[in-house]
Amino acid sequence: MDNANSNSRRLPPLEQDNQQSRALSSSQQRNTIRQQMISSNKFEPKTSLKNKKTGPAPIQELDNFICYFCGGQDCKKEQANSNKNKNAIEGLHSDWITDDILAMQRLSMKLMPTVVPQFQSHNIGAVINLQLQGEHAQCGPGIIPGVGFSYNPESLQSAKISFFNYGWEDMTADTTYENLLKICSAFDLMQKKGKKVAVHCHAGTGRTGVAIAAWLIYGERMVADDAIKLFQSRRRDSLNKSAQRDLLKAFEKCIKIQQEIVLQNRKWFDYPKLSGLTNDDIVEQQNQYVLNDLKNKTKLIPAPLYIIFNRFLLLLEDQLITPKQIVQAFIGEPTNQQPLNTEELQSLKKQFDAHNFRIGHVTDMRLLAQLLFAYFDHLPWQCVSDKAVLNIKQNLNGKQILDIFNECGKDIEVGPFYILKTIIQFAVQLKITDPQLDLKTFFYRFSISLLQKQKCLDDHFIGFSLVRTNKIEIVQVVYLQQFLQKWHDEVINLNDKIFEENQLSKDFRVIKKV
Repeated sequence: MDNANSNSRRLPPLEQDNQQSRALSSSQQRNTIRQQMISSNKFEPKTSLKNKKTGPAPIQELDNFICYFCGGQDCKKEQANSNKNKNAIEGLHSDWITDDILAMQRLSMKLMPTVVPQFQSHNIGAVINLQLQGEHAQCGPGIIPGVGFSYNPESLQSAKISFFNYGWEDMTADTTYENLLKICSAFDLMQKKGKKVAVHCHAGTGRTGVAIAAWLIYGERMVADDAIKLFQSRRRDSLNKSAQRDLLKAFEKCIKIQQEIVLQNRKWFDYPKLSGLTNDDIVEQQNQYVLNDLKNKTKLIPAPLYIIFNRFLLLLEDQLITPKQIVQAFIGEPTNQQPLNTEELQSLKKQFDAHNFRIGHVTDMRLLAQLLFAYFDHLPWQCVSDKAVLNIKQNLNGKQILDIFNECGKDIEVGPFYILKTIIQFAVQLKITDPQLDLKTFFYRFSISLLQKQKCLDDHFIGFSLVRTNKIEIVQVVYLQQFLQKWHDEVINLNDKIFEENQLSKDFRVIKKV
């Protein structure tokens, strides 16, 4: 029962004529009743809100009437066989909205033994609950005393499925921009982990539709109308109230305004993590600040990447630095390492923030390397997602780079592709100059920042120091390092298709249909 915020629609027809004379209970009364419902599940459903002797029925009777209207213990919103589509999860009223997002009815303890294993088999890593504690206490199996929901979140957490609760009142569109951003951050977190997400309210059609469409607007860059249509096409009888649709259109406007503010006040090393910006946004905006000769070189990649790599290559061309010294600048030197001048590093960041890219005065090349890593570390998105890396791993053995992109291209955006390609081109120049150069640690260090796994670094910035890390993060970094190494090796081995300057880019754009 996820309807729009309209008091007339929240009352049964027999009460609409008396709506003006009825005094709605205060929020304090509602909270009191909700707490009673959390602690006890013994309310009796009423067939009518009308009490001729005493006037309007109390708020608990209204709540119980809502449950009664849904069907009470036989709630039609919680019956898998009422889905007009084939259920995505057997025994659960559910539909896939995208390949990675499931919309569903609320869970119950009775469903857990059959549903949780299916979640695990589908790689669902999180459940987002949009209910408030105590709501729909009489629907289906009811709620668990002391928990306030129809299931115990610990049943999910014990199966290593994360639980998020960002609820708002049923039958309303009464949530905030900030709450929708929190929901989007949960989606974003799971996407980076390569996990799918299941979302529910009560029926999984109203609030669930708002939450999923908000993520499609924010994370997938859909316009509000397209996000709404997609959800409605996958989930029957959903988002059919104007207040829900209006909320999503307002959210879309807020996102655009926020992004414009961020871009207008953009600093290279201070992007808000929840700005929703992509590489294309950043590159498009940067070209308003760079000169024409630089703009031609940075049409597809961030300016700091080109500027810093180009500085190293100029020094290499003039024989003022060796390939080995360049690699050491990026990975650190295990012994006799002089402390990095952090004040000078901060000064360089402020200089870049002011769109001043002159770095000819820098003598400590480690500063330039750290400046570049700091840029990737502060991006509002991972250059390569955890999901993409795990898919790449499945295709590393026995396949060429183009074949890997054919299998995994959907998880790698065009902008990050060109960032990876630029790193490979830089490494190839170093290898051509010094064929004995070992680039394994170089690729490892870049993998850490591209995946934003800074925890994989120790205090002295040594590439292969794995102090204070967890196993899965190490594995993801190693997978990406192996992929970059393989790509580099194919170029060095003069594979004609890969070595041609623009061929792989053309092939990748064909894969991405751009």
